[in-house]
Amino acid sequence: MFENVFKNMRKPTDSWVGRLLLQGMNWGHNRASLWGLSSVNFGTPVNLLDIGCGGGRNLSNLHKHYPTAKIYGIDYSCTSVCQSIRYNRHAVECGFVQVQEADAREIPFPRATFDGITAFETVYFWPEIERCFAGIVHVLKPGGKFMICNEVNTRKGYEYWVDLLDMAIYSGQELKAMMERAGLTEVKVAEHPNGKWVAVNGTK
Repeated sequence: MFENVFKNMRKPTDSWVGRLLLQGMNWGHNRASLWGLSSVNFGTPVNLLDIGCGGGRNLSNLHKHYPTAKIYGIDYSCTSVCQSIRYNRHAVECGFVQVQEADAREIPFPRATFDGITAFETVYFWPEIERCFAGIVHVLKPGGKFMICNEVNTRKGYEYWVDLLDMAIYSGQELKAMMERAGLTEVKVAEHPNGKWVAVNGTK
């Protein structure tokens, strides 16, 4: 049972465990996500993308902050996609939100599609993360911004979870360096007073 829970933390499945974890993520991560979103200004965007949209709460947050924008979400878990659509049912039906299954390594949109891209509590699990960053830069418009928000920015004290979940925890400075290698500029690191949350954003 515990092994099933841990697998679902990486990639939720269509089981009561996966669905329950997605609901918990929507509630449990929201304070940090709203703080991270407050650290970046996407201006008056036309298209925004959330990578690893999970249970869909951040798609809803983006829609509330930028009501005139089209909000896209992708996740490599089909269960997450379904949950995100259910959570944002009205916005999806009205055409404000669109969600589809996709991997962060192969973002299925043309070059220069998005004014802003977000990634909340998800880069821990991205394989080939620098390839993912290169793809993000590809689909960003010139002047567009990419923002990452994580609730943990140090491996210290989390070694057990790193090994158990096969995850990677990055400091704000490590994420900044990767963004700059991908070609982003004006990269800013914001650290919450609690010493754990970090938000990093850069501009194409």
